[in-house]
Amino acid sequence: MIPLGQRGGSATDHDVGIDAYLSKPLRFAQLVERLGAALGGVVPAEESTARVPQSPPAAGARVLLAEDNPVNQKVALGMLKRLGCWVDIVADGREALRALESESYDLVLMDCQMPEMDGFEATTEIRRREAQGRRTPVVAMTAYTLQGDRDRCIAAGMDDYLTKPVGLDALRAVLRRWLSAPQDGPTAAAPEEARVPGEAESPTQFTRLPSLDPRVLDELRELLGAELDSVAALFLSDATARLKRLRAALETRDCKTFFEEGHTLKGSSANVGAVRLAAMCRELQRMGREEDLAGAPELVARVEWELAAVQKALRGELEHRET
Repeated sequence: MIPLGQRGGSATDHDVGIDAYLSKPLRFAQLVERLGAALGGVVPAEESTARVPQSPPAAGARVLLAEDNPVNQKVALGMLKRLGCWVDIVADGREALRALESESYDLVLMDCQMPEMDGFEATTEIRRREAQGRRTPVVAMTAYTLQGDRDRCIAAGMDDYLTKPVGLDALRAVLRRWLSAPQDGPTAAAPEEARVPGEAESPTQFTRLPSLDPRVLDELRELLGAELDSVAALFLSDATARLKRLRAALETRDCKTFFEEGHTLKGSSANVGAVRLAAMCRELQRMGREEDLAGAPELVARVEWELAAVQKALRGELEHRET
């Protein structure tokens, strides 16, 4: 990119490996033209350069989804199918490694926090095995949003980063980025994180959040169709079981389990639009991570009440949309 008025395209440019140049300030049409020429593609006509392609960016691509949460699995599967992917699902890092031994995938979506073997360890092992061969793109999926967490993803050998709850547009962009370009280049920098509903709220601000965000349900219904009812039922069943394990972990002061259950329930709650419950579970997760359970009994009780409210609101929303 060169300043306006400066000439490019000299023999010296070609000698040092420069194939094209852009004059600043950039113009969209010029950018499209140069990229098309550099990548060997067909350059669209000027009047059509602003159109967004409507075809699935990953039609026919084989994707391995490594995710232990059954609710998150269902939602991610619906999005990936919508985008034209063939999908295999595994529940932990060891299963992911076994799947990669027997099948070739175009991309791996890797949850960072999983039992048995987490996404970081699994990706490190994938890169060790691929040292002399093809590099499979691995995209991290995590609820964490700190720069240090992003750095850890990249250090483990992950190529990109999606913040949970993963949205369809963000997933589409990642698939387009990694399934339409050569995969032997350097590791990409992680994109800016999306805000998890309720994530910036303090415990005293829980009441400012709704029990249920109907917009999320509308998006899920469009994505999943009739399967939304079964996903909602799965969420309620799974959440009830996790709440029971949270209580047991609290009684035994098992901070590790307390953290894990809070983390998982937070993610599935956000995926179905239960934003207040997700915010409460984020605080439970923090307590478990910091091994400070002061105030946890009261918050677990509030989570129990909130889950009942979510159940009522969720069933009401589903029945309302069926009539």
